[in-house]
Amino acid sequence: MSEIKLKPCPFCGGEATYKRDRIAGIYCVKCTNCKCMTTFQFDFGEGEEVSKKKAADVWNRRDGNER
Repeated sequence: MSEIKLKPCPFCGGEATYKRDRIAGIYCVKCTNCKCMTTFQFDFGEGEEVSKKKAADVWNRRDGNER
């Protein structure tokens, strides 16, 4: 699966990065500047790559469903 480009933070414009829960292997996206973040994304049995994609989709979503 190819890496999804993360948009800048919608609040401060800072750089976004993936954050992985070490135990569960699930992902969220977090701003490196203001520290705002999505919730961790998971559905049982889907795996890490699906969690990472879902986190990116949530982060990249903007008003009006623009991606």
